[in-house]
Amino acid sequence: SLAEGVAAHVRDVRRRLPRADLLVQFDEPSLPGVLAGTVPTASGFSRIRSVEAPIAEDTLRRVIDQAGAFPIVHCCAPGVPYGLLRAAGAKALSVDASLLRDEEAIGEAVEAGTGFLLGVIPATDARLPKPERSVARVRELWRRLGFSPKSLAESVVVTPSCGLAGATPSYARTALRHCRAAARVLLETSEDG
Repeated sequence: SLAEGVAAHVRDVRRRLPRADLLVQFDEPSLPGVLAGTVPTASGFSRIRSVEAPIAEDTLRRVIDQAGAFPIVHCCAPGVPYGLLRAAGAKALSVDASLLRDEEAIGEAVEAGTGFLLGVIPATDARLPKPERSVARVRELWRRLGFSPKSLAESVVVTPSCGLAGATPSYARTALRHCRAAARVLLETSEDG
């Protein structure tokens, strides 16, 4: 039913905005827990049995395939299953940059042409550093992976770490302006490199 609902929504948006390039973001913050069997039952006294990776991949693939728009999968938890998400059809991955651990999987995804929406600033009201500092971790990761600075600007979108639902309207505006300024830093880096 999720696949049908998303596909119907995309068709409706496409009818209203026929010239727009549509993106669909699927939020899967619990996917690592689902795969590991760490999701608690309603009572909290037990855990829901783990779902095997091929079953999760196939299910997600069916939803992505029917969407009919550029698929992005968001997972702001530790242990993002990059390979599974790519195999399921995700063309871009939205993740919290502070939780990036599996550099080999990230490198493979970049080499395969997967885009990244990297959450580099807090999602709720916080004092923000200079834009250069916000993307320093991302620039260092790119350097360690051996990718050119130009590919960084082509592959990465700078975002808040996990949506802005809990932020005040004022902070949300500030956060988006900050992301734009931080993206300019990545662009300037790519032009210098």
